[in-house]
Amino acid sequence: MAKKRLFLILWLAGFAGILSFLLLDIGKILEILPPNTKVPEMPLMLIKVISLIQPTVIFTITVLIGLGLASKVGLRKSAERTLCQ
Repeated sequence: MAKKRLFLILWLAGFAGILSFLLLDIGKILEILPPNTKVPEMPLMLIKVISLIQPTVIFTITVLIGLGLASKVGLRKSAERTLCQ
């Protein structure tokens, strides 16, 4: 149960950073693309939401790996673990 709670705390803290991608102005990025670049005909909000998928998946995997390997390398007393007890 403590590992699930620790995963949730770490995941929510990191996901807040991933959500900060929504603050990017995709319209400005699309404006500076070279003229021959094909731009998808989608609403900008949909492009922003889709762009969150890859970092969320990668972050989830790295948190799971980190939790699995932390005890093997001697990381036993972290601030996050004390929050979970």
